[in-house]
This record gives sequence, C-alpha cells and structure tokens, in this order.
Amino acid sequence: DGSGQILSADTLLLGYALKNERGGDLLEWESDLVDYTVPNELLARYPSLTIQRLSSLAFDQEVVKLVANDMPLFMGAIYIIVIFLALTFGPLTRSHNRVLLAFVAIPQVLLSLLFATGCQGFFKAKISTLNFMLGFILAGVGVDDMIVIEEFYARAKAKGSSSVMKDTLAEGGLAVFLTSLTAVIAFLVGAFVDLPAVRSFCVCAGLAFAYNFVLNVTFFPAFLLLDEHRCCFGGTCACCVGRASVEEKKKEEKEEVIVAKKTSLAGSIFATYITPTLANPAVQIFVLVITFGAAIGVLIYGLGIEVGLSVTEVVPDDSYAVTFFDTLEEKFSSQIKIMALSVEGLDYSSSTQVANLQGLFTDIEGLPTVVGRVGNYQGHWLLHYQNYLSANSLDPYTDFGKQYITWLESSTCNNLPCNTYAMDVIGVVEGGELKSVSNARFFFEEVSPTETSEVWKVYNTLNGLRRAKGISGYYFIELFMYAENDSLMFMYLFRSLGVTLVAVAVIMAMFTDLTSTLYITLCVCCIDCHLLGIARLWDTRLNSVLFTCMIMSVGLSVDYCVHIAHAFVHAEEQIDPTKRLKEALTSLGPAVIKGGFTTLLGVALLSMASSSVFRMFFKMLFLTVLFGVFHGVISLPVMMCCHQKAINAFCGSSSSKLDTPRAEPMKAGGDDDNKL
Repeated sequence: DGSGQILSADTLLLGYALKNERGGDLLEWESDLVDYTVPNELLARYPSLTIQRLSSLAFDQEVVKLVANDMPLFMGAIYIIVIFLALTFGPLTRSHNRVLLAFVAIPQVLLSLLFATGCQGFFKAKISTLNFMLGFILAGVGVDDMIVIEEFYARAKAKGSSSVMKDTLAEGGLAVFLTSLTAVIAFLVGAFVDLPAVRSFCVCAGLAFAYNFVLNVTFFPAFLLLDEHRCCFGGTCACCVGRASVEEKKKEEKEEVIVAKKTSLAGSIFATYITPTLANPAVQIFVLVITFGAAIGVLIYGLGIEVGLSVTEVVPDDSYAVTFFDTLEEKFSSQIKIMALSVEGLDYSSSTQVANLQGLFTDIEGLPTVVGRVGNYQGHWLLHYQNYLSANSLDPYTDFGKQYITWLESSTCNNLPCNTYAMDVIGVVEGGELKSVSNARFFFEEVSPTETSEVWKVYNTLNGLRRAKGISGYYFIELFMYAENDSLMFMYLFRSLGVTLVAVAVIMAMFTDLTSTLYITLCVCCIDCHLLGIARLWDTRLNSVLFTCMIMSVGLSVDYCVHIAHAFVHAEEQIDPTKRLKEALTSLGPAVIKGGFTTLLGVALLSMASSSVFRMFFKMLFLTVLFGVFHGVISLPVMMCCHQKAINAFCGSSSSKLDTPRAEPMKAGGDDDNKL
C-alpha cells in the first residue's frame, strides 16, 4: 500500500544459508532434506500451495540424472556406426563378411577411454560431465581412420602386393598419423585454458586420441589380417577350413563381383559428375568466391553471438530444476544476492586505514543496486567489536584486539551471540587477544539481473571503488566466476584457435608439402568461421561447451582435408591438374564421404538428447562434419587445382609439380624396413 506495507504476495522466495560443522554432517542432512521434499510429495502434503525447491546437492543429482538418461543414446550411436561399418567393409556373405572386423571399433573405444581415464585417475585429475561425450566422439572419428586403413589395404591387395599390410601402413599410415596428431594437438591446446571443465575434457580427449592412434596402427591391422585369413579359409572362423562347398564359393565370388561394382559406383560418380564440374574454370571461381566470401560473412555475423551458459541447459528438460529457475526468472528477474567483500592485510589499529575502509562501505551503500548497508540489518563484525571496546572504556584503534575472545563469547551484537561472526575474521589469537588480522569479510546485499554481462558490470564497478580507496582484497559470489569466464570467452576462443591453427600448420609443414599446409589451414579457418556464424543463427550461445566444440573442430576437420590433399600430391599424374583432381577424388573421395557419413549417423541420435547441452554437441558436430566434408571434397581440391594451373601458366607444364615429390612405394629389405 502507500505506506510500504506488503498486503499480499503472489510468490515468496525463502533462502536458507546452512553452516557445515567439522564433522561434515551437513551433506547427510541435506540429502535427507532432498529426499523429504520431493516435488510430488510436497504437492500431496500442501495441495493449496505450489512449492518448488532446489539445493546444491539436488542440482548435482539432476546433472547425474542427465548423464544416466542419455547414456543409451551414446551406446546406440556407437552401435549404429559399427553396423554401418559392417555394411560397407565388404559383402555380407557367409565367409567374406566383415561384421567381426567392424565390431573391433567397440574394444578400441573402450581401451582408449580406459587409458585416458586411468591416466587422469593416476594423477588425481577431476573428470567433468563433458567427458561422457568422449566415447561417442572417439567412435565417430576413430572409425574414419579405420575406414582409411581398410581402403588402403584393399588398394594394396588389388595391386597384388607381396606385402599388403606393409604397403598399407606405408601409404595410409602418414595420413592417419597426421589426422590423429592434429586432433591431439588441438585438445592439448584446449587443456591450457582456465576453464576446469574444458581443461578436464581436453586432457582426457588428447590422451584418448593418442592411444586410439596406436590401436589403429597395431590393434586394428592385426584384426584385419586375422579376419582376412578367416575369409581366405572360406568359413566363419579359422577352424572352418574347407567347409564351404565349391558351389557356395562360386556364388560368393559372383556376389563379390557385384559388390565390387557397387563399391566403384561412388568413384564413378566422382569421375563422371563431380570431377568434370569442379574442373570447369567458371565453377572453380564460383567455389572460391563462395568459400571465402561466405566464411568472412558468417564470421562477421558470428561475432555478435551471445555469451553464457544457462544452468537449465545442463539438466534434463523435464527436470524440476528447470521449473524452479524459470519461476525465478519470471517472478524475480532481479534477485537479491548476498555478496562478500574480503579485505586482506588491513591494519585495524590504524584509524586512517579503517577510515578508508569505512569510506569504501559508504561508496558501496551509495550504489543504486545495493540494498541497505554493509553488514545488512545486523551490522558487520567490526562495527560490533568497536562498539564493544568503546562500551568497556577501550580505544577502538589503539586497544584493537583486546578482549577479542571475551567479545565473541558475549551477546552484545544486537542481542545475538557474537560468535556468529567468528568465521568472518582470520588472524592470530594469543591469550584471548587478536594480535593480527590477515583476512576479514563483510557481507552486503545487491539487486541486479542475473545475466552474466550485467553481473560482470557490477563486479567491475565494485572493484573500481575498492581500488580507489587503496583496499586490498576481492568480492565474491558464485555468479562472479561464471561472469568472468563469459567476459573472457572471446579472448579464450580466438587465442586458443590461433595457437591451435599455428600448431597444426607447423605439423602439416613438417610432414607434408607447403602447398597442402597452406590450403588445409585455409579450409580449417573457413570451417571455424562457418561454425561460429551458424551457431549464432542456430540460437546457440558462446560458452564452455561451444568453446570445446570449436577447438575440437580443428582436429576433426583436418581429417577430411588431409586425405584428399595426400591423394592429390601423391597422384600418379603430376602434370595435368584436372587429371590429378580426378584421381584424388575418385581414389579417396568415397572414403572421406563414407567416414563423414558414419559420424553423422552417430551424431543424429544426439538430437534426441534430454538436455540442450548435449544437443549443442549434436549441432556443432553435425556442422563440423558437414563443412569438413564440403571443404575437403569441394574447396580443397579446387584450391590445389587452381594453384597448379597458376604454376603451369607461370613456369610451364614441365615444371609444374608441387613442391613435394610423389611418394615411392617402399621395397622390402635394407634401410626401408627400418624406416617403416
């Protein structure tokens, strides 16, 4: 009413601050409270009231529930990838199917995860919720390398090589090594970011990808050879030698011819339709303009992306925590927050220093968003202690520290026990006197929107007042941590992406030619630009999850570019750029498309995740694969083809080879074996 009295209320917000004792009984008490205040039971006990509740422990339980709910999706995605491998590795005949080989992906993922988490556990590192995504990502990316190795094995076998696996690893091993190394480097760069959840995920991912590479060049080739022996025996296992009849074998040979024709269909599509189109000069100009123009445009658009991660994004969509926070946002958009001012190294026996502190209190109380005074309606510990000294004929400054324990044992603090302030002062106490104070805290209430951008403005304003008075210390509420992370997110992102791209470029230059390094790096930059712009268009905020996906995209997108660049540089044809483009795309284009499709199959299930944070992973992984395949199959070969055309025009066709010679096949014996 007009006098300021509250006559009625639509919603009442009650907050309880709980103090944990030395025995740590608070956790058990809070657990009992959470069990007692289940939302459905509250509704049954109080049918006339709508009661919502949340505590730190209850929120943690909802996060755990999120992982448990979506775990079947992760497992389903892995099995879909494995089934697709079984369908594409070879004919589904009785003796020549590759079903067992496809299922090797599952133990590889498990072994890589065990190695990574084991290393983290050995060094007592914490594991974040993001780490649960790693198995799915490993399955999608590790399978790509398995497809490449199997493709090189089939090519070496078709050539009639006397040492098929040796030639397979000699040709395909470098490409797999580069893609794995770039992914590991990208994750290790993210491990140096000051975001604990991101750091934990990146460390675990880097270790897992490194060990997955080891398995891809040892564990998988061993099973590939064993499975090849099984196929040669004509049975479902090695002990089934000779059991297949002659008619059965002839039937399977006919089926293999049919499958071989179907398999070459993808290569024919590249040779008949895609390659001639990309060889057209007008199309090449169009591709280059679209590639770089779109990248610049979406980057400019993406710079306006909002920053922040809502707490409702890390719990299931149907969680009562979502309802609780929605009610807070609707009813209390500007919430009262209890902030702590921690003062360090102040001499409370100096009237000058205490006057500066009191001046800071006055400035804080003068801010429009601060409610009441410092110390709230009860007052702070320094005020009550100085009043106690004055009441006992002691000087508040020269006698500061005397009778400190006696004061704590009294009830002179607004008729409250003064020991409630015992935790607000850290110092040295001897003989009942406070000899020195190293740290002391003061509380006050502040009202402002909970958006991290607004919270960070409040922090900077308060920090400016503290510095102006020459007071050492800091302010703290939990929101300040999230606000600071969000304020630094763009700096973290561009710094980490820059370092990652430079590291990837250096690695590519060490193991490939400079031309491939240049254009692969340009393609990766374009992919990151597209990701940032489309993320904003897809109503996604820049936060720790998106940051992780952006760093991860560098390592993953290189995978789609390296294989095509490797095939272009090491093509049999070294003069005609159009023929080199055709050879590169027809040889490895289908394998790149197949690898991208396997990842998309697994990613598709994440679109049904129960939380927006996992659906964010779906969006970014989907875009990474989509743009990675596009730039790897379309943009990169066009760039390299135009590059050689320019060299042909400038130097003549006889001197038009790229600056790395075509790799010669290794021969058995001598130093070549040692090099392998």
